Amino acid sequence: MDFASAFRANGHTTFAEHPTPQTMFKALRRLHGQNLETRGLNDMSEAFQSFVTRARFFSVGKLRRTWSHSAAEFIKYRRLLPMLLADGQRFNSAETDDFDASLAFHAKSKEDRKIVVTNVPPRVTPSQLQSFFSKFGKVSHCSLPREDRRHSMFGTMPKHSKNCGTATITFKKAEDAEKAKNAASDELKFYEQYMVVSAYVSKRKGGKGVIIADDSKDEMYDLSRASSNQSLASTTMSSICYEGCSLDEIGSRPLERIAAFLPVNDTIRFERVSKRCMEASMKSWSLVSRLVLARDCEGFGNSRPFLNSHLKAILRRAGVHLKALDLSGAVHLMDEKALEIIAAYCTMLEELVLSGVRASWEALSDLGESLTNLKKLTYRDMDSASDKAIWYLIKGCGRCLQFVDLRGCRRLHGRCFQLFSDQLEQLYLDGCVHVDERALEDLCTNAFCLKELRINDCFRITDENLSMISRLMPDLRVFTLCGDRFENLTTAGISHISNMSSLVELA
Repeated sequence: MDFASAFRANGHTTFAEHPTPQTMFKALRRLHGQNLETRGLNDMSEAFQSFVTRARFFSVGKLRRTWSHSAAEFIKYRRLLPMLLADGQRFNSAETDDFDASLAFHAKSKEDRKIVVTNVPPRVTPSQLQSFFSKFGKVSHCSLPREDRRHSMFGTMPKHSKNCGTATITFKKAEDAEKAKNAASDELKFYEQYMVVSAYVSKRKGGKGVIIADDSKDEMYDLSRASSNQSLASTTMSSICYEGCSLDEIGSRPLERIAAFLPVNDTIRFERVSKRCMEASMKSWSLVSRLVLARDCEGFGNSRPFLNSHLKAILRRAGVHLKALDLSGAVHLMDEKALEIIAAYCTMLEELVLSGVRASWEALSDLGESLTNLKKLTYRDMDSASDKAIWYLIKGCGRCLQFVDLRGCRRLHGRCFQLFSDQLEQLYLDGCVHVDERALEDLCTNAFCLKELRINDCFRITDENLSMISRLMPDLRVFTLCGDRFENLTTAGISHISNMSSLVELA
């Protein structure tokens, strides 16, 4: 009696002729019993070596789907499968895919016992979180990843890193997991923070792997010819199949819109998902016309300041589309190189906020000459910026400027005011204590179309300056002159303000 006939069931032919999942199941059960009786599983080295030799003939994604309860049985069954199926001549992978329905049910029941918890307090430990959720039922496992620990030679880093804010908790019973999912928000309050519980969704959930080949060809089912490349492709495809809407089902334009609403960091990471996502991410920058670093870039702070390299990575993608760029408010280590990057990639800028970036007059000059379309410029609270540096910044773009904010530039004398034109409508000079009489005369001569002028704490203004402003700026609607040290002003000079007929706001 041959080997295959030993496993012939009543009313059935051999496995090679009419293989069915039920027959396969019975054969493996019998084989399991024989192995236990003959103790044929003791020689692990020979079994493992044979398994490694034959592993490439099996779909890698299906290795876990065998009816076995130990690694030894698993290896033995896989080694003997070709012999059970007519010496491995032709093998249909569907024969061994679906016979283990109980294992699939067990995997599903395990997923039902899991929950995902987000918004976890940063200093909570896994044991604390497990103890917290034990009020819903017995918890068998709690997974709470932590951030990568940073090292410093100065010993200034915290001893314990923060958690990532998301945990996976496994209960002993599915009913306990349902209690946690249905819990009220007050029951999920931990360290003055409300956690959010959602159902666990396996990444492998979604059906069998898709084999990238023509299923009509018989060679597809040849056990001795099934390549490892096809097996890996099947595993990869099965791991990215999710329930719900797939990215492949979303059109190009909606995908670009989605990428445009993501934070800058996530938009750049989106490029790494696939080629299609990379194209959508790159096109999405055309929908972004304004970029505020402090608001749109996440993850930067005292421990991780914004660098020139970060700015270059962003502007390489978005610079050609940007109309407005705001560098203020971000914790950074940018220098003159940042201005070179802006000059190279953002030639169409119309609004620029440079507050907080220190640079030499040469770098500011190159930037001003490259931004010929600039209409709004803000350089606030720059105590170290000299009058010469601001001169060269405005020199290249001063004729097109409509809005200028130089508040807090205490070293500004105002020689750059002669570079302005009749396009200028708003000028903020609050706190520029060194702006003198000559500078205000140049301003009245060149920027006579001003509609808003704020010169609070500009103590060097004189009666003659107020007279020129009232006579040469007929469109002035907002005028502020706050402060208590105007030693060169008299009552007669202040009376010139009454001649400003267009004023709607005075302070």
